[in-house]
Formats: sequence, C-alpha cells, structure tokens
Amino acid sequence: MSGFTIRRAVDEDIEEIFRMCMELADLSDDGDSVKTTPETLRRDRKYYECFVAEEATTADSASQPLIGYALYVYTFSTWDGRSAFLNDIYVTPDHRGKGIGTDLLRTVAQDVLDNGCVLMEWCVLNWNSNAIEFYKSKGAFDLTEAEHVHIYKMPKSSLEKLAK
Repeated sequence: MSGFTIRRAVDEDIEEIFRMCMELADLSDDGDSVKTTPETLRRDRKYYECFVAEEATTADSASQPLIGYALYVYTFSTWDGRSAFLNDIYVTPDHRGKGIGTDLLRTVAQDVLDNGCVLMEWCVLNWNSNAIEFYKSKGAFDLTEAEHVHIYKMPKSSLEKLAK
C-alpha cells in the first residue's frame, strides 16, 4: 500500500487547498499576486473540480495536513469539443518523488475522460523544467512549440475598460 491516498476534495479541505495554493505561488515568487481567498474558494466551489492527496493514516490518528492537490475546470473547445483546463497541480516539497503527482494527474485524467472530455490543457512557467519534464513524460506536449500558440490574459481592469 502507498503512503498516501487521493480523494475528491470536500469543503473542509478549502483552508488546506488555499495553503498549498499560496505555497505554489511563493515558489513562483508570485505570492503577492494571489487574489483568491479561502472564502472565494468556498463561494465558487461549483466552478471547479479538485482532488487532494493526503498521507495514509490509521482510523485513530488525528487528521494531517494535505500533501497535494489538483484543481481544474471544464471548458469547451470549438475544434475538439469538451475539454478541461488544469489550473494547478501541486505536491508539497517533502512529499515529491513518491508518485503523488502522477496519481493526482492520473485521477484527474480519468475524471475528465469520464465526463466526456477529449483533451486537457494547462500552462507551465518556462523556468519550471521539472514540471515540463514531468508532463512530457506523461505524454503532454508544448503547444507553443508544436502549434506556435500563445496564451493571453486579460485582467479585470482591462475587461472593464473593454466592456465600456
């Protein structure tokens, strides 16, 4: 038996998911840019799916902090049909290299397939060579390299200006 379990997130996991989200942002030196709060995650729970990883425990042991999560949303591609966008996949530093990331990604892949999706996309920061190699080893490819696609982002201030 592995030393961890993967399960669908529940409302009681929100604080821990947020903690790991902040750890991930801090790794990117972007912690100050996070606008989401635990309250936002709780309020908008119907807009995303999430699986979490936790250490395997015995029935009488106290609950322990979560050690990973994968958060994603369902989307639609006009070329391909139903799809998913993986916002985050994160495993705490002390628990990397144990297959947790692979099991999280595998669980998400099965869930999106079960829900009729034909593809899943995500973004990776170009400096994160470990993540890039991890994803490539699972069969993913770099859309920017392969199809010369660039992803753009329009913040709320620009949306508001455009909408006027």
